[in-house]
Amino acid sequence: MRSLVLAGMLGLMASIAVDAWAACSSPAANAGDQSFDSTQSVMVYCDGSNWISMAGGVSVTIGGTTNVPGGSGGQVQYNNGSGGFAGDSGLTYSSGLLTVTNVSATNMSAGGNVTAGAFYGDGSHLTGVGAGDRIVSGSVSAIAQQSTGMVSVSGTLALNNTGSETCDAAHAYSLRINPTTKMVQMCRP
Repeated sequence: MRSLVLAGMLGLMASIAVDAWAACSSPAANAGDQSFDSTQSVMVYCDGSNWISMAGGVSVTIGGTTNVPGGSGGQVQYNNGSGGFAGDSGLTYSSGLLTVTNVSATNMSAGGNVTAGAFYGDGSHLTGVGAGDRIVSGSVSAIAQQSTGMVSVSGTLALNNTGSETCDAAHAYSLRINPTTKMVQMCRP
């Protein structure tokens, strides 16, 4: 009877499906196993074929595999949204200077001073720009002199209005074309 029970148990155990685990080598381990690599002084885990560093922000080579958490030297590292680190050649940092290249400026904000070789767009939200502000298009230019309030125009100045604009304190010293006389009029309330 004992041998029958033993044979039955062995048969039952042999029929149970066992998941096949991929293995790491040097040292040998199964996927999910963790260990401390005393050579690199970091915790590592087996991903099924390679030992992967759990060091976070440093590159570690284990068993011939280099584990870079994200990005190359000088690139800004960030969480990629999938639980890992990533880097981008368009985001670099060197000597206190963050450089952003080839990045969409839609809804971009900065908490300090922003400088550029040139600003493009309609300029409607630029404030605090220096004296000698200018609009240049080919050989025509308009230069605003903040100290005097004058605008110097090089080229043709065209007024686009109906001639029926109101003249009040809010429009003081604005110009319009009289549609009847075709003369320029200045508002002096």
